[in-house]
This record gives sequence, C-alpha cells and structure tokens, in this order.
Amino acid sequence: MTKEKLKRNSSLFLLLITLFFFHDSVHGQMFSVEDRTPQERALFTYSSLSIGWEIADFSYTGDPAEAGLDRFDFNDGILTLIFENPGIDFYLGLGGGLTGMDDQTIVNIGAVLYNDFILHRSDNFWIQLPLQINTDLKRVQSNTASRQFQQSSFQVGAGLGIRNRITQSIRSVIRAVPAYGFSNSQGAFFGGTVFSVDGKARLIIDDVFGNTGLIFGYDFRLKSYNIDNEIFNYDFNGHTISAGITF
Repeated sequence: MTKEKLKRNSSLFLLLITLFFFHDSVHGQMFSVEDRTPQERALFTYSSLSIGWEIADFSYTGDPAEAGLDRFDFNDGILTLIFENPGIDFYLGLGGGLTGMDDQTIVNIGAVLYNDFILHRSDNFWIQLPLQINTDLKRVQSNTASRQFQQSSFQVGAGLGIRNRITQSIRSVIRAVPAYGFSNSQGAFFGGTVFSVDGKARLIIDDVFGNTGLIFGYDFRLKSYNIDNEIFNYDFNGHTISAGITF
C-alpha cells in the first residue's frame, strides 16, 4: 500500500470514527433507551440468539495466472450463529465437511457496533440512519492450496433502517448498510481495502413462552476484498435464513 493511499484511507477512517463518537456524545439518547416509554423501548430494543444456514459464494476476482493452484473458491452452505443486543451484534460462521464442503473449510467471526440517528419517529414506525463499525475475521482453507486465505477487516459504514410494530406482539426490523475499510492479510499490518454491504430483516414475535419470544431472520452479506497481494482478491456473497429466541 502506497503512502498516499495509506494517508487517504487513514484520514477517512479518523473522520468516520470521530463522527461516530461525536454523535454518541451529542445524541446520547440513541443508546439511552431507559428514559423511553415501555412501548418505545419494546420497539427500539431486542436481544436474541439465532441459528441459521447461509448459502455462500466465494469467488476469485484477480488474475487466474497469478493465483495458480492457490484458489479458495466455493459455493456451499455455512452454519451460522447470531447474537444480537442493542448496540452490538456478534456472528459466527462455520463450514467444512459436516456442512457439505468437499475441499474447503471456512471460519468467519465478527462483531458490529452500531448507533442510530432517528430520521422519523411515530408510535409504531421509525426510520433510522444507522452508523456502524464492523470488525471481521475470515479464514478459508483449501486442500489444493499451499496457503490459506485469512483476512482481518475493520470497516465503517452508514445506511438506512426501519423499525415497525405490526401488531401489539409482532414487530419487524429492516436495515442495509454499505461500509468501507481496511483488510490485512495474515502476518501483515496492511493488506488492502474491503467494501461490504450488510443487510438484514427480522420478524419478532414477542412473549411466545412467557417473556421469551421468537425471531426469524434473513441476512445478506456482500464483502469485496481488494488486497495488494492479488491472489487474495475475492468477492463473498452470502444469504442466511435464521430462527431463534428473544429474551
């Protein structure tokens, strides 16, 4: 990575981080759900644990002659675990022989820290501008490759979100956030850049088992790696269907 590129990306990163925490200090009510009415808190927050199945496509976008046999392409299913809490989400994806992958294994673990500008609010319908920070580790190994794909990424993004109470016990959450940041290869401080789009939709049914509810979800994840070492230039596209409980 050139000094000019590093300086430009570092400036963008510092600006976005400043905006994130400036918003948090000036508009602290985005996280201060305690002082909202019970109806607003119910619309605004939920905590959940879900399990899902992700259909993922991992495609090489660099020069085939450069990569040779060190390829990590796959189109298979990945078992996912998703934990969501107000302000922060965690996810874990695992793929290998037990999930039907023949020659590869994948581990994908990440967290999303987010904060929301409220653009419009009524009793049962909110439009939000989410600002988020995402950190992610993706490792893919192939039986035919002499090395492994391992990228640690850090991104900042902003998008659009909608929260809606459909009935007294059913609500929905939809959000989509494009993001941009840095990605580094195994053993390197800087590797390149990464662009992503994260989208999710949730249908939440409250108080199905006492205070425990049900949650059904769909996630879309696009992640495009542009790494200085071209053999690690890949696009990841994933579609996840999940179900779990709220508490």
